[in-house]
Amino acid sequence: MKILDLAIMAVLSAAVTVGAALAYRQVWGVYEEKADDLPVIAEEIAVPLGDKAIENVTALTACYDAGGTAVAYRVRTQAMGYHPEQPIVLDVTVTADAKTLVEVAVVQQKESEYYGARIATEEFLSRFTGRKLPVFLAGTAGRGAHVDGISGATTSSKAVVSAVDTAYTFVRTYLVEGEE
Repeated sequence: MKILDLAIMAVLSAAVTVGAALAYRQVWGVYEEKADDLPVIAEEIAVPLGDKAIENVTALTACYDAGGTAVAYRVRTQAMGYHPEQPIVLDVTVTADAKTLVEVAVVQQKESEYYGARIATEEFLSRFTGRKLPVFLAGTAGRGAHVDGISGATTSSKAVVSAVDTAYTFVRTYLVEGEE
């Protein structure tokens, strides 16, 4: 009888483990994988912000493919990092449906030379390319893609994630939901 009980417990444990893994994959899996079908941008046209101006968004560019279809938006945004007087300025490119991050580029930063300045490296910025939005710094709660920060440069890493979130929110609120 004990062997039968043990076998039943093993089967139930395996079923729970597999079910939990499938549920996790269903809910979170989309955020763990990077998109490999990012749009190819052939033309960029500056768009006046007009009444869409919000704090920390300073410029907007519409990005088009070779066929003239809007495929992404590039938002110039900023956030305060470790440097007390100079914000980190980024160009954040988001797909036109506001679901995927195409690229993050550092336009300006004055972070500490050996730590925070690493936010401008390809090693760090490539962590964002192709991620589903929204993004969060690894170790923080939230439903979205979790991106590893830079050890020793947490404040700078948080500022980049904040600026990316500002761009995502801007595109989603003013350009995607505004069309509906």
